[in-house]
Amino acid sequence: MKAQKKSYVTIKNLPDQIKTGTLVTIDESSNKWLFNLGNSIYKICIFDPSTNPEFFKEVVETKYKKGDVVYVKEKVAKSHRKLSAKVGGEIIDISSKFKKTIYTINQNNIRYTLYEDDIYNAETYHFINSSGKIYEQVLTDEHRKSYAYSYRIATNNVYKNRKTAQDVIDNLDIDPKIAV
Repeated sequence: MKAQKKSYVTIKNLPDQIKTGTLVTIDESSNKWLFNLGNSIYKICIFDPSTNPEFFKEVVETKYKKGDVVYVKEKVAKSHRKLSAKVGGEIIDISSKFKKTIYTINQNNIRYTLYEDDIYNAETYHFINSSGKIYEQVLTDEHRKSYAYSYRIATNNVYKNRKTAQDVIDNLDIDPKIAV
């Protein structure tokens, strides 16, 4: 079954045990709206979700998902007193207003509401400093050219995530006689 570009979700419990949050898509072969009850179980929906906004909300595909870590563009960060362009923020809510997607991000336990054009998904890596602490670094074009990044690459000190870097630390075989 292929879903049409538009799909909907129920915003209220409906008869026949249709719960809030149930996905509704159209079956292209029969041209009927179907409730997706999970486990490949579908039930015919007698309503047209596009004409019943009191029961259904359109599902809008967004560039980013809840839980994604995004970074704020420099010019936007300068306009907010505590917002940093160098620190990632986790998306905790997504909404829309005037056909624009709005993301609420949590950065250092402060919530910021930003438009999709204000944020980007940056590539990051983790490394271990000489004191054994793990740091995360945003990988910009400028940083790729830096001596620090070249050195970390040459010494195999670039990790995809914090867990991988921590595993390296945990598996180091250090002689206790020389450890400080």
